[in-house]
Amino acid sequence: MRAAEIREHERRPLAPGGGEQTAARGRGGPGAEPAWDNVLYDSPALGYVVATHQQLRQHTGESVLTWYLAMTERPAAPARERLLRAGWREWADFALADLRRAHPDIDELVTRIDFWRWGHGMVKPVPGAIAAAAALPRSMHNVHFAHSDLSGMSLFEEAHYWGVQAAKRALAALP
Repeated sequence: MRAAEIREHERRPLAPGGGEQTAARGRGGPGAEPAWDNVLYDSPALGYVVATHQQLRQHTGESVLTWYLAMTERPAAPARERLLRAGWREWADFALADLRRAHPDIDELVTRIDFWRWGHGMVKPVPGAIAAAAALPRSMHNVHFAHSDLSGMSLFEEAHYWGVQAAKRALAALP
């Protein structure tokens, strides 16, 4: 089965009539509201991201949570075997059990779970992408570019670095 077929095969509503997205609605329970990037103490997972965190609206309603598990608890070959052997229900139960520690009502809120098997959680640029990014202009007249694409890697740290560099160029250009 190819990767695209696995993705489609493993995408199922959690309950009959499940929605089009994995949805979670905040209920104002105890503790802090979820941030964009959330890490659970003593979790096997890397954490989860809330897709609507940066919206300017006060009430966002439904959202999409993306939960990450690196599977570093064993050597690579057995971890890959586990990743491929375990099915949708096992991974859904595992993820929900982890998220339930911070969100006890998550089972009532989730309408759909999409399960994706990825060999690596970070970008893997194609050959030449970083060299091509290095050739991009950093400034044009009084416009100073600040974006992770300037490194060829779409990472927050790269966007932050280029933002600082653009600010320095802008300050240096002031009369």
